[in-house]
Amino acid sequence: MAADQRGWLPAIGALISAGCILPVFPVTSGRTLDKESMTAIVPGEATTSVLLKQLGPPLAIAARGQYVSVPAASAVRSGGASCNVESGGFFNIQSDGWFEPFSARRPIRDEHRVYYWYGSRTSGFNAYLLVGFANRCTTTTDELLVLVDTRTDRVEDVFFHEGD
Repeated sequence: MAADQRGWLPAIGALISAGCILPVFPVTSGRTLDKESMTAIVPGEATTSVLLKQLGPPLAIAARGQYVSVPAASAVRSGGASCNVESGGFFNIQSDGWFEPFSARRPIRDEHRVYYWYGSRTSGFNAYLLVGFANRCTTTTDELLVLVDTRTDRVEDVFFHEGD
């Protein structure tokens, strides 16, 4: 290869990889669920006032057999050439599934309610290159279910699912 031709190789490489990488700014929804706040929620000792003080109002409170409307998490989803933020909206859920983590450890009574919180974080990036595009989008959601006895106003059990 002649010396004058080698000078073009870096220029051709730069043209092929020319483009930009843009972050998808993080989007959060729900409540921040950190382990420090949850340490104050001691089953048998904590009351609903402790829950509200530590976590704020729940996103839903449900009795067995109810359908409840829950605000859905916003998410960043891959939409072809880019990650797109989608509004969460609401979804209806049959609350019996929320009682399942507790039913193996104790009988569920009519006076039990499940208080529900979630915390969702989304992020990603969009890369626009001269020869194509790439993106990566992630949504991680943590959920907290707290079983409360309405007769005693006490927390009986806590179930935390840390998002993947």
